[in-house]
Amino acid sequence: MHRATGNLPTPVCPSPALTVTDREGRVAYWSARAQEMTGTPSAHAVGHRLEHVLGGTPPLRSRLAAAIGLARRTGRRTGPVLLEGTTAHRIAVEFHPLRPSGEVAAVLSEPVGPSGPRPQWEYLRAVVDRSPVPMAAFDTDLRYVLVNRALQTLNNLPEAVHLGRTITELLYAAGFSADQAIQVLRTAQGVLQSGEPVRDELFVPKPGDDDLRSWTTSWYRLDDTDGGVLGVGVEVSEVTERERITAEAQTGRERLALLAEVGSQIGSSLDVARTCRQLADILVPQLADHVAIDLLTSFIHPERPWDFREVASADLQRVTLRTHGPGEATLRAGVPAVGEVFRMPPGSLVHQCLTRNEPIPLNFPSHSNHGDARARAAQKAVAASGVHSTVLMPLSARSTPLGILSLGRHRNRAAFEDSDLPLLRELASRLAVSVDNAHLYEREREAAHTLQRRLLPEHTEAHPGTEIAHRYLPNSTSPTIAGGDWLDIVRLPGVRVALVTGDVMGKGMGSMALMGQLRTTLSSLLTAGLPPDEALHHLDRLVAQAGPFQLATCLVVVYDPATGDCQATAAGHLPPLIRSPHGDTRYADVPPGAPLGVGDVPFETVDVPAPGGSLLALYTDGMVENVHTDLTHGMEELRRALARNHRDVEGICDRLLDELITEPRTDDLALLVARVQTLPADAVVSWDLDTSPTAPRTARGMVRRQLAAWDLDDLVETTELLVSEVVTNAVRYGAPPVRLRLLRLETLRCEISDRGRMLPHLQLADPSDEGGRGIHIVSLLSRTWGTDRTDRGKTIWWEQDINPAAGHAAPAPR
Repeated sequence: MHRATGNLPTPVCPSPALTVTDREGRVAYWSARAQEMTGTPSAHAVGHRLEHVLGGTPPLRSRLAAAIGLARRTGRRTGPVLLEGTTAHRIAVEFHPLRPSGEVAAVLSEPVGPSGPRPQWEYLRAVVDRSPVPMAAFDTDLRYVLVNRALQTLNNLPEAVHLGRTITELLYAAGFSADQAIQVLRTAQGVLQSGEPVRDELFVPKPGDDDLRSWTTSWYRLDDTDGGVLGVGVEVSEVTERERITAEAQTGRERLALLAEVGSQIGSSLDVARTCRQLADILVPQLADHVAIDLLTSFIHPERPWDFREVASADLQRVTLRTHGPGEATLRAGVPAVGEVFRMPPGSLVHQCLTRNEPIPLNFPSHSNHGDARARAAQKAVAASGVHSTVLMPLSARSTPLGILSLGRHRNRAAFEDSDLPLLRELASRLAVSVDNAHLYEREREAAHTLQRRLLPEHTEAHPGTEIAHRYLPNSTSPTIAGGDWLDIVRLPGVRVALVTGDVMGKGMGSMALMGQLRTTLSSLLTAGLPPDEALHHLDRLVAQAGPFQLATCLVVVYDPATGDCQATAAGHLPPLIRSPHGDTRYADVPPGAPLGVGDVPFETVDVPAPGGSLLALYTDGMVENVHTDLTHGMEELRRALARNHRDVEGICDRLLDELITEPRTDDLALLVARVQTLPADAVVSWDLDTSPTAPRTARGMVRRQLAAWDLDDLVETTELLVSEVVTNAVRYGAPPVRLRLLRLETLRCEISDRGRMLPHLQLADPSDEGGRGIHIVSLLSRTWGTDRTDRGKTIWWEQDINPAAGHAAPAPR
């Protein structure tokens, strides 16, 4: 018996004829066999166009001309074309290009049936012809022997073209791809050799196939009654609709899975850039080969809001770029990089997409020259990278445009279709909502932090005898929820300074609002001269009025560089930490007191030893307590850290935070570090004055002699005038005793105190008034001035600039 081989067999035709056409399609050679088969003599063929020599009808001549042209252009064999409608209707013509001459050889052949008489074929023909299912039978050389009308209709070829030709020849003629033809041939050969049938083998179109139909084939070997092999039979069924439904169902499942993955990933981070990257990582390469996300700069930077529809153009900022495939380098080199800002001209495709809020599909290279020069360059880079299909999806939330989601596919996968748009709309919608939520979160966090920073001291003012630095850190686990930790630096009458830290229990805007009230109230009370324990008593009532469950803690440390005195008052707060100039570091023994809000409890003020050069650290519990650190251990760690750090106060703050804050915190914290220094003894002088009419003259003499001793003779005249005016007022309107104090700091500071409670104020005197000009003169001739209420009465003070050019350097604090 015959065995099938893997080589593609050529048609077995009795004496095929050969003709050759030149580059213009005219017959250059006409063989005797061609004359015999067609009945056309050589004289009537040579020099004439082949389609006119062979074709009897205009449609046939058109098919012949098309086949000849296709063979010449592609360099591949074309045909066969059956000469229907002519006397030679049993003849089929194949065309073979002859390169590089440009000529085409035409081979004319007559198909034959199976060799040798086989009566079994006749019985089989009766079955095949009557079957409504497309069927065919092949001999052992895998040439068509029988083919019914159903298969002829399916292949769109008549029986005469089938018979005697191999499987691959007919599949080529029917428009199947080479891959599909080889697959069918191998299946038939396997069945012929093994005798094992193959059922429902599926053939589906591949990207780029002209024929989009799907088929199943069932193969079986044909044996005669003697056990010999006749060949193979095949039954063909078109399952295009079934496969379409199956593919749509599979696509639906894949899209649901994609949406589920997107839903579980994006939105988990309240960070705009990370959210965009998460979506891009999911979409590439599952859905696209190229994804870019661009957001309007007016959305990213809301402090400059404007409506892009009302202006000539708008700016976009690239937030994410994710690409995959062989053209990645080309694409990245030609498109905007992450972080780059580029213009969106009016009328451009991006502008249209946003203003209309509708997706815009693009096919390259047809859209590669749209927009301005930058846009055209980007589009050319996209096309050059192999992307042939792109969709621009608008991003909008709360009826506000946010940006653009761009997706692209390479040529090795199908282009985007209308059926993809619902999925892309859903993806764009989810991304827009997640990005908008992340952006709102960032704005809320920034607003909370800005408000809290405004409630804290923004700048550390210089205070005589003190170097101060402070830090505030919000909690890191819920940064949008403001806390109630606070600190303050309050200048007190004289050269004293109050260092304050506090903590309102709870979190949120309510705690932050109460914190602002407490800070402002305490600062006002201390500035007005109330002692710390009395000021905290007023704060205790304020917190109690805020609610039954509201509590707060506070610590006030008052330092006087003129005397070196340091006092502390606590209301349920942690004690201050003090490092002496010799390195001894300990917590001050300060009674903790009850928290503010308990109501009607006393607060005790105690002296705290703090010699010149000492470091004071005030802090809240967030500095020393965390979920993994108890309070006692945290306080010990802070004590050791301060003992190791004793340089400038700014550096100490940074080092303490670096060493102690090493993990996420659930609470905010405040830290205040101060180095205190005592003023030199010769920089402060004071006198008690009597209330006699000669007191102003006595004061002028004291001032004159002291300024001469300080080498400040250029300030004598002005200082005498101001001291004389204020001492006169104290003698006439105040209460004894009257005290005069001079402090030589960076400026010359003068203080006059008495027991009177009424504070003078600046006023305009009429020309006829005998008084009312003293404070006005002070305001005109001093650098700055003020009045303070103290526990002993009042103090009027002013400062005068010391001219550094005259060599009046201030003495260094001790």
